[in-house]
Amino acid sequence: MVRPTTQPGFISSRLASSSFGTCFSMTVGCMKRVSQPIVRVSDGFTNVTLNCSVSKGTGIAYYWKKATYLDSENFTSSGSVLVVKSGCEEQAVGYSCVAENPISQQISLPVTIKLCAEGALYQYRLLLFYGRGKWPTSGLSGRC
Repeated sequence: MVRPTTQPGFISSRLASSSFGTCFSMTVGCMKRVSQPIVRVSDGFTNVTLNCSVSKGTGIAYYWKKATYLDSENFTSSGSVLVVKSGCEEQAVGYSCVAENPISQQISLPVTIKLCAEGALYQYRLLLFYGRGKWPTSGLSGRC
């Protein structure tokens, strides 16, 4: 008999039949749904680091989505940390973290970043717009 559980993890059981002389093994997993990810931003001199975390969930895999005003794409950057290197983009870029496990998937609110480099002096414009419903335009004017 297998008892119900709400604790995450795996339960293994062996079943033996004396009348048939056979033995069966079974492993059952219990997972918790993933909560909405939160992205923390660290602004460095030559890059910006985005760190994604969740408060609930088990067996979590992370990946990042990148979006510009005109385009959205999934790109290969797995793991909870994303480092955005310096450069000069024509438009701001939004990054969202996706956290998932076999039973659920959640996406963070977007973090919008515009990086600018002028010669050896780097100036960064880090814009955080969480769930505003439209792409930010204020504060993005001017040459990089």
